[in-house]
Amino acid sequence: MTAVLADRAPTNAEREQPALVAELEHVRALLEAFRDGNGPPAPPEAVRPEPALDRLSRLLGLSPFERRVLLLAAAVELDTEAALLVADLKRHADPRPTFGLALAALPGAHWDALGPRSPLRRWRLLETGAGPTLASRPLRIDERILHYLTALPASDERLEGVLRVDADPALLSPSQARLADELAPRIIAVLRGDAGADNRSAA
Repeated sequence: MTAVLADRAPTNAEREQPALVAELEHVRALLEAFRDGNGPPAPPEAVRPEPALDRLSRLLGLSPFERRVLLLAAAVELDTEAALLVADLKRHADPRPTFGLALAALPGAHWDALGPRSPLRRWRLLETGAGPTLASRPLRIDERILHYLTALPASDERLEGVLRVDADPALLSPSQARLADELAPRIIAVLRGDAGADNRSAA
């Protein structure tokens, strides 16, 4: 039995884990540097194939700061030390980060990252809790997005009864996969409201 398990191909979750763990450790290091008054640590080295976090950031057009905010919201769900650190920095038992904390602790901060038309809110990657100001509202990563980052299969309960996932989907041919990769950014741009994207697609 052991030999069979050793020879099996890694699952998607196992392939995603090393890159995601490195990213979570980096976010925790950013929080620690902020707490201790130190400069930000060097980011983790890029890995291949493209991790889910990088793929999501590319397709939805997340800025480096928006990517870090999303990762911060994921970190408190997946890393106990990060959750305790956030609670300590907030001086509050709730371990969910706030936009105010993200602005103070994460490099490249910009206010429009939590605007209504920003990718984080437009695509509902994050949910904001109750609070007297936008900066003080706790942030929670959408559970479906969290599962996507960890490569765990999970359906979106909002689509139950509307969408059926094929248990044995047909694989795309290499040419179809290339075409899908070419079309995805254009479709995303149109959904964002980029009027010029439609014209470029038709060109």
